[in-house]
Amino acid sequence: MNAALKIFNIHEAKTHLSRLVPVGGAGQQRRLGGLAGQVRETPGGGSQPLDSHALLWALADPDQLEPEAAHVIRDPGRAVFFSAASVWELALKAAKGKLVLPANWLDAAREAGFLELPVTAAEAEASAGLPWHHADPFDRVLVAQAREHHLRIATRDPLITPYGVPVLAV
Repeated sequence: MNAALKIFNIHEAKTHLSRLVPVGGAGQQRRLGGLAGQVRETPGGGSQPLDSHALLWALADPDQLEPEAAHVIRDPGRAVFFSAASVWELALKAAKGKLVLPANWLDAAREAGFLELPVTAAEAEASAGLPWHHADPFDRVLVAQAREHHLRIATRDPLITPYGVPVLAV
């Protein structure tokens, strides 16, 4: 590991968010590149929302992704989403000092062709009614969104699988 990179442990071993967004020393932030410019929405293709860790890996460290997941995310025939819940989760972690996000990370997601998936009141309510396989409210919202929109969640989180939603292993 490059000694100039600073890593922040924010989610322990569950989703390995501690390895997601390295930043340069002395206040320098790493420009997100990842899969930027390689994803666009095409009607008729499969669609998936990216869990928070998958979103950051796709943007900052695509080598962390499983080869199949990287292929699917790059596929121009598929819509790739990032949930407002993931933005909220990552922004809160950054605000608490548990994660450093480059200033351009949200723009990088849009530039990559990832589509914003807003959280509706119905999805928020549905997330509260899910079985308690997972206590993380952001992941519960993502499950509710996947159910509502018939999406496959791109994640490495094993606690998503018990909900019976399709999963793309990242």
